[in-house]
Amino acid sequence: MHQLLKRGVDPNESDNYWHTALHVSASGGHEQCIKLLLEHGADPNASDAQGRVPLWEALSRGHRGAAQLLADGGADLASGDAELYARAAVEAGDVALLEDVARHGGDVTVACCDDGGTALHRAVLQGDVGMARALLEHGADADREDGGGRTPRDLAGQLGHRDMHQLFGPPSQSQHREAVESPIRRQGSGTEDHGSSCRPAVAVAARPAVTRFKSAPAARVPVAVAQHDGAGLSPSPSPSSSRHSSPRRMVSFRNSLFGVLSSSQVNRHDGAAGGGGHSLHERHTHSRSRVRVTVSCPEQGVGARKLVFMPETMAQLVELAGSQFGFAPTRVVTTDGAQVDDARLVRDGDHLLVVTHQWQRVPDTKIVHTNQ
Repeated sequence: MHQLLKRGVDPNESDNYWHTALHVSASGGHEQCIKLLLEHGADPNASDAQGRVPLWEALSRGHRGAAQLLADGGADLASGDAELYARAAVEAGDVALLEDVARHGGDVTVACCDDGGTALHRAVLQGDVGMARALLEHGADADREDGGGRTPRDLAGQLGHRDMHQLFGPPSQSQHREAVESPIRRQGSGTEDHGSSCRPAVAVAARPAVTRFKSAPAARVPVAVAQHDGAGLSPSPSPSSSRHSSPRRMVSFRNSLFGVLSSSQVNRHDGAAGGGGHSLHERHTHSRSRVRVTVSCPEQGVGARKLVFMPETMAQLVELAGSQFGFAPTRVVTTDGAQVDDARLVRDGDHLLVVTHQWQRVPDTKIVHTNQ
């Protein structure tokens, strides 16, 4: 990485999801990489296509050393979808993470659900008195209404949370008048749904998995296909991609910061370092989406090849290649003819062949053909 940066590689280069090398380094807790990237001008507050910034990646995975380096370099949580961070902490039941969010500029009082509910509404729904107390200490309002006119105080009463009601204390006179009026105002509005429209938000890695769209359920980011010289596929545009006023250069080549960060050496170092990061499976899934491979189909002709992001499994690669080349391959082999059954064996920049079981390699040639 140091050599690439010295040669002038853009430290803010990104993939199709606007993840920068700093996002990847922060999520893995790679402190030396973070230092190098910041020293060479990486943007500490770069927001990816779904609103996450590098500091959130570090905090949500428990990499406190990495988070401190980013904060010292000017990172904060006000640059991304800040309203979702508090909600993620509440859904994880992690008061310490909520404190981190507030300390690093995240607003824990604003609406964070599709129905206008706040993190405090969510804490009441979960019956988490400790979380509600922490939110109140950071300015959350027990009498703030959501889109249906419900306040956290209302929800506590409806759900029978006496401890929560006691924590909120008596309402002010103005709020008391509103509380008398609100049942009439809300008649027939279907308010028996105690906030169920407040769907899961961004999540905490190594606790739940993270999503970042406000309207999306918790799910893994889909595998993307790279654009390369017009031959590859582009992922569907993200609804939040328009947030970026200036284009950031995307990565479509092997000799890149992403190639360094996705190498097995970095992944092994992350596993040895510990520090509360991803599990082995999560780290594998995280790195697979950034490994680029050239896929050829010798049975469709010499020119049938594409550069794609490596999916999570070989079966997914076979399915992807089949849809692109218009036939039904059954396996993946190397250019030497060795069958590849495990996606963990694939490295960034590898050249793979997708073929049927009838295909045979001609030993004395580099080009292969089928059905002898």
